Amino acid sequence: MKIAVLSGKGGTGKTFISTNLAACIAKRHKVTLLDCDTEEPNCSIFIKSKIDEKTEISLKIPHIDSSACSRCKKCSDNCYYGAISIFKQSHMIFDFLCHGCGLCSYICPCNAIKESEKPIGIINSYIEKENITLHEGLLNIGQASGVPIIREMKKKAADSEIIILDSPPGSSCSVVETIKGIDMALLVTEPTPYGLHDVDAVVNLCTDMRIPFVVIINKDCGSYEKMDLYFAEKDIRVVSRIPFSEEISEQSSNGRLIIDAKSSFHIFESICKSIGVIS
Repeated sequence: MKIAVLSGKGGTGKTFISTNLAACIAKRHKVTLLDCDTEEPNCSIFIKSKIDEKTEISLKIPHIDSSACSRCKKCSDNCYYGAISIFKQSHMIFDFLCHGCGLCSYICPCNAIKESEKPIGIINSYIEKENITLHEGLLNIGQASGVPIIREMKKKAADSEIIILDSPPGSSCSVVETIKGIDMALLVTEPTPYGLHDVDAVVNLCTDMRIPFVVIINKDCGSYEKMDLYFAEKDIRVVSRIPFSEEISEQSSNGRLIIDAKSSFHIFESICKSIGVIS
């Protein structure tokens, strides 16, 4: 079972949910946790283990042989990302726009385009600890997209029975790559106008991609009528309301899982039962 934890904005508690959910499931089953927030991975703060392996991830960047190029512009006209410009006597390749899809070299009629590897980041694979195996993607500074890193991380977890994916914030390409092929999404939000605005974006994303989803309201401090009406009108199921409490805040700010506290374990056990990952 593949479960992604996402939200439309940062700071709502995706990592908080992902790590505690993984730890709760790990009481009964082995689980693989993928930290797909490649710009700021932080699951390792809570899943305290040691790095076992580092895998460098590269992107294939095109290079054009000017002497062989006919200036037909097939590569630039067909590049969806606008990464190539062809002029009468020269050309430009914009590395930061290239997604490494290989289309340009495939369609070049002159065989003038070759590709070279450009490192864009790494995957840190951690030693299994207490039934949890963590893989963490880390994008190099200045690189535009963590999509290739996320794609390779998902391959590493392909044989795992239960996978939790801690998604990047928002609804960008990295989020789309994270939730491709999952069985369920947990949408984390907070009862504020910003929380409602941004959760709507991922509700629409999951709806468009036909991915089943439920909602967790984090930092709940009482009813927020507009949010309650929104979920009721769209018939969206809220499986948990996690209170905005000093105990939970203190545990998390000190890098501790709240399921380690007896008073909070039931919260995630209930979530696991609600989504059918444990009975």
